[in-house]
Amino acid sequence: FLPGGNSNLQLVTSANYEFVQQQFTFIEPYREVEFARNWSTAANAQPATEHLANASAQLKMGKNTDLGYRFGVFVRGGNQYKGAMHSINARYRSKNGLNAVFNLSYLNANAATGENSRFLRPNAELSKTMGKKKWQMGIKAEQERNRITSSDTLSANSFYYNQTELFVKTPDS
Repeated sequence: FLPGGNSNLQLVTSANYEFVQQQFTFIEPYREVEFARNWSTAANAQPATEHLANASAQLKMGKNTDLGYRFGVFVRGGNQYKGAMHSINARYRSKNGLNAVFNLSYLNANAATGENSRFLRPNAELSKTMGKKKWQMGIKAEQERNRITSSDTLSANSFYYNQTELFVKTPDS
């Protein structure tokens, strides 16, 4: 897709759907290690019929800039668990060595047990590459806030943290 004939602008879209039948038994885990945490579900949940669907769009502006959005839905056992996740990401790299990366995800999930989860995860990095040896210095910030409630009570599984780091890196040799 090249609107207006501009060859530096590209729209990349994708969609996928996964169905897991309750009787399915896997030999080795086939999902990413963080799947249960990302969706705020139990890693050792009993087998259930599952539906996982994702759709995304990414706008690439040349080689150095892109902006993306993804929407995902995960349903276990009919009404056992229902979650909807929104994700935004952006990346910019300038010719003079300035780099910026931003990611944000938000999960809204409800379980049949009455437990609700609101999981917000923003993170950003701003850095500058300098000199002939390509040293990089910058700042990175990350936050995770998973608020899990049952009726009006905050669960002990809820968590919240902020992490900020300043860094200086040398390129891999």
